[in-house]
Amino acid sequence: MKNPALNVGILNVPNSHPNVVLYSPSQAERDFQKMDLDIYQSRSKYSYLDNKKTPKSLWYFLGIGGSFGLYKLVKFLLKK
Repeated sequence: MKNPALNVGILNVPNSHPNVVLYSPSQAERDFQKMDLDIYQSRSKYSYLDNKKTPKSLWYFLGIGGSFGLYKLVKFLLKK
């Protein structure tokens, strides 16, 4: 028994499906930042936007660790 020939053609997408829109990465980043800014400002009552990459808790830990290290250094120097 032979397999019948396959009918291969062009597939047309139905009109009910949305068209795909391609964005450049920079355009997508700008749109995302704008949307994020709108959401951030509407949900918070802060008058500023914190765009810093380093979390504040890291600065606190570095400050505490630095002050402890400075304390140990001064204590060592005064002991001599």
